[in-house]
This record gives sequence, structure tokens and C-alpha cells, in this order.
Amino acid sequence: MLRKVFFAPQLLVAFTLVGLFALTVLPVEAQGVGTLTLRVDCDKGDSIQETIKKSWEHTTIEVFGTCNEHVDIDKDRIRLIGRPGAKLSAPSGLSSVISIRGRIVEVKDFEIDADGVWNGILVLGGGYAMINGNEIRNTSGDGIMVRDGSVADIYDNKILRSTYMGVSLYVGASANIVGNTIEESGNVGIIFGGSEASIIDNKIINNGAGGIWIGGNSSASINSNIIEGNTHSGVGVVESGSADLAGNTIRGNGLAGVSVERNSSITMPPWAGGANLIEGNNYHGILCGNSGSMIGIPQNFGSGNTPADELIDPGCDKIGF
Repeated sequence: MLRKVFFAPQLLVAFTLVGLFALTVLPVEAQGVGTLTLRVDCDKGDSIQETIKKSWEHTTIEVFGTCNEHVDIDKDRIRLIGRPGAKLSAPSGLSSVISIRGRIVEVKDFEIDADGVWNGILVLGGGYAMINGNEIRNTSGDGIMVRDGSVADIYDNKILRSTYMGVSLYVGASANIVGNTIEESGNVGIIFGGSEASIIDNKIINNGAGGIWIGGNSSASINSNIIEGNTHSGVGVVESGSADLAGNTIRGNGLAGVSVERNSSITMPPWAGGANLIEGNNYHGILCGNSGSMIGIPQNFGSGNTPADELIDPGCDKIGF
């Protein structure tokens, strides 16, 4: 015998709410939002780009083997991790091997050979990238370019033999550049235009022009770096740029160790141990030109520079030296 079951109105409302909650939650889970790890083996014909198209936020993509493709990451919270021996290149003539427009995107532990490609990694369109532990070499342009209001944390990379710049920041970009080796770029190791950065504990050596070049209303904090053997000045600050320098070793550069001019300024901190070691440069240790300014304490000029430690233009505003 069947019995009719009657529910109180309050229970009917409760069951209805539970049903609606289930309908709203299950499709989201079905779409894969959450932590997900996918594997790409390029030696077996897998594609990084196709895997990115199928991924969601909070996806880790582990890459094995040797890959030859352009990778465009336009999604947020994607981790692209190279497993031991992972190598990445792209067909010649492209603007980058990897482009990043998504936010909180990590690219880690790849060998990136960008021969024939302009940029190794390009961050643009307001993207936010964490670029860690990679070796980026042989670009036709820049090793890493950050532009258009984008942000990057650039840690512990080797950026080698870029035809143009090692790292470039343009048009409102900002970056933390920490613990990298930037070597043998055809032009400047790190260059700014209308941007800002913290540059800490890097080796910026043997580049074809300056070590660090700050211009176009840019600003930088430059601490504890080795800036050595660059063809032009170790650090150049021009065109309304500004920089704080502390604890750097700036030696053996082809022109001045530090140069500041054209409405620009440098500050060298007045605290114990903050002086920079500026020695063996082939022009002056510090060159302050017309409309430049310097604030700080006398620096450690070591074994000296050729022809002299300082060249101060009468138009330079010198405070504390």
C-alpha cells in the first residue's frame, strides 16, 4: 500500500535551496576550476599551446622533451614548468617564444633557445609573470621584454647572448629583477623607458653597451649587483631618470662606472656599508653632467679609475660627496 508523504512548507524551501545550490556548484566543478596538473611530452608529439587551450585557472603544465612552437598564455594562474632537460624554441621570424598576457603566470626551468625570434619571453597587455630559473639565449632582440603596464618577477635566470637587450622594460612596466646573470647582450644588459624596477644581486657582465640604462622618466633601486666589463658605462641615468645605488661592485667598464645627466639624479645611501665599489673603469668612476644631481657619501673607488675617480660638470648638483 502506497502512502502519501507530506512535507512542511519549511522543508520544501530547504530542499529547493539545496537543489539550486547543487545546480550552481556542479557545473563549475565540471569545468575543472581548481588545482589541476597536465603533462606535455613534446618528444611524443604533444603541444604546449593545445594543452593551454584546454586548461583552466590554477593549472600546472609539466613539460618534457624538446618543443618547437610559439606559446601564448592568455589565461590567469597558469604554471608552465619545465622538467629536467625541457627545451623550448619557436619558428624564426616570430615576436617571441613565449608571450604572456595572463595574470599570475609562472614560467620556470626551461632552456629557451630563441635563435631567429625577437624576444625570448614577452609580457604585455597588463600581464603579470613570474619568470624563474630559465636559461634564455640567442634572441634576435631582447631576452625578456616587459611592456604596456605589465609586471614581472624575474628571478635566477641566465640571459645570454641576446642580440639587442638582456631585459627591457617599456611603457609603464615594473619588475623585480633578482639573482640573474645577464651576459653578452649585443646592447644594454637592462634598459628602462617609462618604467620602474628593483635590481638586486645580479651579475650584469660583458654586454655590448651599458650594464644598466635608465631613461625616459624611469626609476630603479640598484643594490648588491656585480656590473662588470660592459663596453659603455656600468650604470647610466638620463632623461629625467632616477636611481638609488647601494652595495654594488661596478668595475672594468669601458666608460664611466656611473654616469648621470640630462635632468636625472642618483642617490647613494649615507649608511655604513652602503658605499659602492667603483674601480678600474676606463673613464671616470662617477660622471655627473649638466643638469644631473648626486646625493650621498663618498664612494669606495678601490684601485681607481682612468683618468680619474670623478668628473663633475659645473651644472651638476652635488650634495654630500
